[in-house]
Amino acid sequence: MLYSFAKESGTFPTRGELLQAVLRNFGGFQKVNIRSAFQKSLAEVPDDDSCEEFCPLDFVKANVDTSSGSTEFRYLLLLTSNCAALTILQLCHTLDLQETVTLFGSSFPMDQEYTQVCRNINTIKVCMETGKTVILMGMQNLYESLYDVMNQYYVYLGGNRYVDLGLGSHRVKCRVKPEFRLIVIEEKEVVYDKFPVPLINRLEKHCLEMSTILTQQQQDLTNELKKWAEDFSASAEPPGLDQRAKKIGRFTVADTFIGYHEDACASIIIELFRQEDEKNVILAKAKKMLMECCTPDAIIRHCKKESHVKQLVLHTYFEEQQHGSLMDVLHQHLKRDVGDVFLEVSTHSRLLSLNDIPRIETELDKAVKLLSLNEFDTQQSFCRALRYCIENQRRHHSVSAEKTHVVFITNVPRVSGGCGYVGFSGGKWFSLHLDELLPSQIFQDDIMTLCRTPVSKLLNDDGFSAGGTPMENDSSWNHIIDTRYLLKSCLQPALAQLQDPPEKVERTTTRLHLLVELFNDMDDDDSISFVKLLQHMVVDLLHQQEHQLGQNADCWVWDQAASLQDILYCGTFRQSLWKHLQAKLCPILTAVLAYIDCDENLELLRPITEDPLSIRKLWLQLFKNKDVCTPEIPRPTRQLIRVMSSNMPGRFQAPTRLPFIWLIHDHIEKLWKKVQQYSVEIEMPAEEALLKQLHSSPLANLLSSDLGSPEHLQLYCHDLVRIQMQLSSSEEHELLSSALHRAAHQSGDQVLSLPSLHIVLSKLRPRFQVFSQLVKDFPDVMPPLLQKLRLGEQQQPGLLDLEAASACLHLLDLQQYQTQHQGFATWCRQVISIQPSMDVILEGPSECFLDDPTKTHLSKLRVHWKRILVVHLFLERMIEEHESAEIITIVNNYALSLWKVLEKCDFSSLQTLKCIINVLRMCNESSSTLHFSGGVKQCRLCQRAIMNPVALPCKHVFCKKCLIYWTETDSTCQECGARIPKEFEFIVTSNIQVVVEKHDHFRKLLSSFFLDVVSRFCFGGEVPPSKDVIHKILSLVFNSADHDSRVLVTRQFSPFEECLDSSPVIRSLLLKLLLQYRLGDVEEYLKTFLEQLARIVPEERDQEELCYMVIRCIEDMLHKDNTEEEERLAETLLRDLLRSPSYPPHHSLDYLVRVAHTRFCLSFAAKLLGPPQSPQQGQNKQQRNETFLEQLSTKLDIAQNPVLQCFLLQRIHQNVGLEHLLELMQQSDMHWLFPKIILSTQIKCQALPDRFLVCGDEYQQARASVSEAIFNGNHYKLRTYLWECQDDRHSPQKHCLVLALAREVALARHRHIAEPSDGDKAAIADILGEQEQQKDPKFIDLCRAMLQDNCAWPSVTTPRELLFLELQLHAQTALTLCNNDSLLVPLKNLAAQPILMQKSFLPTMPDDPKIIPWDWTLQNKARDIITRYICQNGHLYTIGDCGNPAVTSKCPECGVPIGGSNHVLVQGSQKLDK
Repeated sequence: MLYSFAKESGTFPTRGELLQAVLRNFGGFQKVNIRSAFQKSLAEVPDDDSCEEFCPLDFVKANVDTSSGSTEFRYLLLLTSNCAALTILQLCHTLDLQETVTLFGSSFPMDQEYTQVCRNINTIKVCMETGKTVILMGMQNLYESLYDVMNQYYVYLGGNRYVDLGLGSHRVKCRVKPEFRLIVIEEKEVVYDKFPVPLINRLEKHCLEMSTILTQQQQDLTNELKKWAEDFSASAEPPGLDQRAKKIGRFTVADTFIGYHEDACASIIIELFRQEDEKNVILAKAKKMLMECCTPDAIIRHCKKESHVKQLVLHTYFEEQQHGSLMDVLHQHLKRDVGDVFLEVSTHSRLLSLNDIPRIETELDKAVKLLSLNEFDTQQSFCRALRYCIENQRRHHSVSAEKTHVVFITNVPRVSGGCGYVGFSGGKWFSLHLDELLPSQIFQDDIMTLCRTPVSKLLNDDGFSAGGTPMENDSSWNHIIDTRYLLKSCLQPALAQLQDPPEKVERTTTRLHLLVELFNDMDDDDSISFVKLLQHMVVDLLHQQEHQLGQNADCWVWDQAASLQDILYCGTFRQSLWKHLQAKLCPILTAVLAYIDCDENLELLRPITEDPLSIRKLWLQLFKNKDVCTPEIPRPTRQLIRVMSSNMPGRFQAPTRLPFIWLIHDHIEKLWKKVQQYSVEIEMPAEEALLKQLHSSPLANLLSSDLGSPEHLQLYCHDLVRIQMQLSSSEEHELLSSALHRAAHQSGDQVLSLPSLHIVLSKLRPRFQVFSQLVKDFPDVMPPLLQKLRLGEQQQPGLLDLEAASACLHLLDLQQYQTQHQGFATWCRQVISIQPSMDVILEGPSECFLDDPTKTHLSKLRVHWKRILVVHLFLERMIEEHESAEIITIVNNYALSLWKVLEKCDFSSLQTLKCIINVLRMCNESSSTLHFSGGVKQCRLCQRAIMNPVALPCKHVFCKKCLIYWTETDSTCQECGARIPKEFEFIVTSNIQVVVEKHDHFRKLLSSFFLDVVSRFCFGGEVPPSKDVIHKILSLVFNSADHDSRVLVTRQFSPFEECLDSSPVIRSLLLKLLLQYRLGDVEEYLKTFLEQLARIVPEERDQEELCYMVIRCIEDMLHKDNTEEEERLAETLLRDLLRSPSYPPHHSLDYLVRVAHTRFCLSFAAKLLGPPQSPQQGQNKQQRNETFLEQLSTKLDIAQNPVLQCFLLQRIHQNVGLEHLLELMQQSDMHWLFPKIILSTQIKCQALPDRFLVCGDEYQQARASVSEAIFNGNHYKLRTYLWECQDDRHSPQKHCLVLALAREVALARHRHIAEPSDGDKAAIADILGEQEQQKDPKFIDLCRAMLQDNCAWPSVTTPRELLFLELQLHAQTALTLCNNDSLLVPLKNLAAQPILMQKSFLPTMPDDPKIIPWDWTLQNKARDIITRYICQNGHLYTIGDCGNPAVTSKCPECGVPIGGSNHVLVQGSQKLDK
C-alpha cells in the first residue's frame, strides 16, 4: 500500500498516508491504540493536512471502491459484534447490493455436508469471474478452500489473473476479475479465540460496530439510553440481597430486556434518527422500544421500587403496548395499517404448533402459514418455502387488498445473565418479547389485576368472598383463573404429601383415581357440588392463613417477580405465578384431603347407581356444615401429613358407613365426658343432661333429622363400634355392632338416638372389650356366634361375652388335647391367655340385674372355669419342676383323672375335696412305685417319710434305723415276708437316696398344689365352706397318735398320711383362712381349732405362745391398705371395746379377739401420735383424730394401765424413734402416755445415745482420750492418739477425733452437761498446735473450730433438732477431710457451694421431659431449623421450620402467652439459640 501511494504521487508517503497504511494493516484490535503504538515512528515524518480522523467505514469504502482501478488492496476482515457489520454496510450504502452476494453460515443439517460446501465454492467462483463482491458470515468451513484467494496468490496468464480454489485434494483454476472483492465478517470474540494468526494477517482488518458509525449526538443519546436500561434493570433487583446472593441471583440488563446486547441501544438510536429529529422524542421512543422486549416480571419489580413511575410504566407496557399474546400484538399492528409487518418475537414459552393455527386464523380472520425451522434441511429450502408462501399469497390476493406479514418467533431459554440471544436487528424488523405466545384458557395473566388481588379472592370465582359472604359486582378478576383446573392440577402433588398407614399403601392410588373421577364428572351434580365445596373450604382456609400470618396478601405478585430462582425454574413469569398458586394451595389442599378422607370417607362419594339412604347428599350436607367440618389451618412443615384415622392403630381397619362420622362422634363424646364430670353439680342424670346439651348444640337438627332414621342409626352403630373398639375382624365388627343396636333398643328409651347409643356403649364397653379379647385368643368361637346372630338365636346383647366365654370353655376340653403333640402345654397357654377375660366376666356382672336363665348359665360357667383352673394349676405346678418323661406321663394321666372327677365340682362340698385327695394320693402312689415296686412314699415300719433309705432284695424300701431295729427280732420283710439274707448290709446308696429325694420333692409339690386348692377354691368365696369340709381339713392338720387316740399329733398341711411331724408344729395357715370370714360364721370352727391346739401343747408357757400367735393373726387380718378404711375400723373397734369394758375368760376366743382389737386400736393411735404426714389435713379429719385419742386416753383409762402404756410407747418408738417420744414427754397434755416412774425421773436430752458410736472402736478411743483430757487433765492419751493420726494423712482416726471434740465440747451445752473450762480448751488447743507439722491444716482448723465458743451453731430446742445437728456435723467432717475423690465432689459442692449444682442432674431427681424432644430435634436438625425460646417464667419451648414465631399459644407449664405473630415475639419471651 505504501508503494502504491509512492507510485501514484511520485514522492515519499506523507504522515497521513503512513497513518492510513498503518491503520489498514494493523487495525481491528480495539484493545491496542495503533496511533500510540506508531506515534514515535510517525513523528519523524513531516506533518501534512491529510492526518484527519480516519473512520473504519471510510477504509471499507476505499477498499470496495472499484472505480479507481487500483490493484493494491487486500480482502477485508470486519470484526463486529452481534452481526452489526452487515447492517452497517446496508444502512450506509457502502455496497452495491445488486453486485453483492452474501453467504451466511447455516446450522441446517444438510448445510453442513460436503455438497453445500461445493455449492458455496461455486457461488464464490462465479462472483470472482463476474467481478461481484462476496460477503462471508460464519463460513469458517470455507476458509481453507479459499487459502490462495485470501493470500491473493494470483497466476497471470493472457493478461488475466487466476487463483486456485481447493476442495479437499482437488484444485481448480479460477479467473479473478479485478472488480472482485471479498469481505469476511466475524464476531470479535470468534476471531480473537479461534482464527489462526496467519489467516488474520492475510486480510485487511477493521472493527465495525454500531458505535463506530454514530455521530456525537447519536452517541450521547445512546449513552443516555444505556444508562436508563441499566438503571431500569438495577431497580428491578429484589430488595435485601446480600453480596453472595447478588452474585448468584442478580438480575442483569439481559434478564430484563430479552435480546439486549452492546449495540442494541445504538441500533435503536440509528433507526429512530431516520424517522425523527427531536432528541427527547427519539429518547422516549427508544425507551418504549426497549420496553417492548422487557419481561413482565422486570416491569413488576421496577414498579415496586420506582413507585413514582408505577402507573406510567404499567400503562405503557400493559395498555399501550401488547404483551398478552401474539394475537394481541398482531391485532395492534394490523390496526395501524402501516404496510407489511415484520416482527422479530422472542418468547420463553413453547413455540406454536399446527394445532394453534386454526385458533389464530379465527381470531385474526387471516390466512396463516406456519413454518418451523425443524422442518427444513437446508437454508435454501427454507428460503424457497418462505418465498413460495409470499408469492402464493400475492398470487391469490391483490397487493392492495392483502399485505404480507412475517413473524419470526424464537424460543429463548430463561438463563440468568442472558442466553446470548441477539435482538433489535433494526430496519424493517420490529423486535418485541412475549412471555407467553398464546393466552391460557385457565389462567389469563392480567398482571394489572393480579397485582391488586389477594390469592384467596382471586380463586373465589363463584361470587362469594373468602369468608363466605357475597361480594359486590366485581367481574374484573373472576375470569382470570379456572379454580377447578387449578385444584385438579394440585391433586397429585397434594396427595403425594399424604402418608397412609402401612397396611393401606394402595389407598394413595385409589384416592387419586376417585378425586380425578369426581373432578372430571361434569354431568353429575354431586360431583360438581363437591368440587365447589372443596374450593370454598380451601379458599376459606387460605383467607384465614393470610389473615393469621399478617402478611400483605396483595403483594404476592411483587414477591414472585423478585424470585429469580423461581422464574428461571419455571421459564415464564406466568408459569411462575401458576406454580406459586399451586404452592399456596397444595399444603391447604393436602390438609383438607387428609381431614375429609379419614377412614376412607371419600369412598362414600363414589358415584353409584342407587343410593336409597342418600349418603352422597348427606356427605355434601355435612361437608358444607361448618359446625361439623372444621379443618385447621396447616402449619408450614416439610414432613408428610398423616391421614386421619379413627380406627384403633394396628387392628382391623373397617371403612366408614356414614360420612364424617368421627366428627359427630367426637362432639358427642366431648359433651358426654363434660356431663359426666359435672353431673353431680347439675343435679340431673347424666343421660338426661347429655340430651339437653345436644339439643342446645349446633348439631341438634342434624342429629334429629338427617341422622335420626333407623337405617342411619344402624350404620352409626357400625361406625361407633369401629371407632371405640379394638377390632380384629369383620365378623367381630358385625357381632358387636348388632349387639349394640339390640341393646340400645332394649334400653328403654322411647326414641332411639345417637346419644343413646353412646350411653349404651359406655355401659357395655368393658364387656365388649372382654369379648374382643376372647375372640382374639379363640377365633374358632366366631363362626357359631355369627350363625346364631344371623338365625336370630342370640341371647341378651349385653351378654355376648358370656356366650363367647361359654364357647371358649367348651373348646378347652382337656380330653381333646391329650392326642396332640405338646397338647397339654398348648392347653395351659390358652388357659393363661383367657384367664384375665374370664376373671372380668365371672366377677363383673351383678346377678341382681340378670334373669334366672342367665344366672344359671353364669353359675355353670363359674363351675366349669374352676375346674379348668384347678387342672391348670396342677399341670403348671407339677410339670414345670420336672423334666423326666415318666413323671410328665404320670402328671398328664392324673390331670385327666382330675379333669374327670371335677366335672360337677363344688368346692364347698366334702365329696369334691375327697375326690381331689384320692387323685393326689394315687398320683403320689404312682410316683412312689415308679422305681421300686414297694414304693418309697413312706416307711412301712414307722409310717413316716423315709429317712436314710435302704432297699431290701425284695425291692421294698425302709428307714435304715427302723430296719435295723426290725431285724433284731425278725429276719423277714415286714411288707412281703421275704427272708432277709444274713450277709445283707444295710447301706444307704446314692441311687436310692436320689429316688427318695425326688419323690419327696414330688410329694411336696402335690402338697403345695393341695394347699393352693384349699386356700383359693375352698376358702376363696364369700361364704365359708361346709362344716364337713372344715372338719376334713382339720383332720388333715391334726391326727390321733397310734398309741393313744386321745393324744393328737400334727402333720403338714397335706393329704398324705406319711407327712406327720416328728414333734408338734403349730401352723397358722388354717387359722388365717378361717379369720378371713366374719367371726360369727367361723366361731365354732375357731374354737375347735384352738381346743385341738391346746391338746397338742398342754404346757402353760406354750399355750401363752399359742395365744400370742392367734392374737397376731387376728390383728394382721384387721390391717387395711386404705388409711381411711383403717381409720373407720379403728373407731368401730374402740366403740365396741368401750361398750363392754370387762374382759372375757382368759385364753378364750373372745378374750383373744378383744386383745387383738385393743392392740389394733393402740397401733392406730401410735400412727396418729407421730409427726403429721400431711400438714394440710381437713379440719373434720383432725377433729375425728383428736376425739379418738381422747376416748382412748380417758375411757379406756390407759394412764392406769402400764401394760397398755408400754405397748403404745413401743409402737411409737418403732414408728418414729426415741426423739419423738422425748418431744411428746415434754408436752403436758401427753403425760397420759408415759408411766409415772418415767415422768418422775425427768429424762432429758442427755439420755439420747451417742450416735457416733457407729464409727467403731476408733471413735471410742478418741472420745476416751478427749474425756481424759477434759475431766481428768490427763493429756497423754490425746497426744498419743494425735501421734498415731500423723502416720496416715487420711486416717479415719482424724474423723473420729473431730466427732469426739464435737460431742464432748461443741455440743455439751445442747446435751445439758457440764461444758469444759476455758483452760481445758486452751490445753487441747496447745496440743493441736504441737501437731501442725502434720501439714494437714484442714484437720487442725476443724478441731480448733470445735473448741471455739463463738462457733455459729444453730439453736437446738428439741431432740430431733439435735439429731439433725449431729448429722450435719458428721457430713461436714467427712466432706472436709475427704481426699480429692471425684465421687465426693458433688456432695462437697452441695454442702459448701450449692450454686454450682443448680444445673446438675443428680440420682433420684425427676427427669426433665423437655430433654427428650430436644435430643430428637438435634438428631433431625438437617431437615428443620429448631429454635429454642423461654417464656417469661423461664420454661423452655421450641419453634420449628424457619424458627420465627407465627402463631400465639400458651405455655403448657404455666399458661402464659408464648410464640407470637408476624415473626414478632410476645412480651416476656426470649430467644435462646438455634
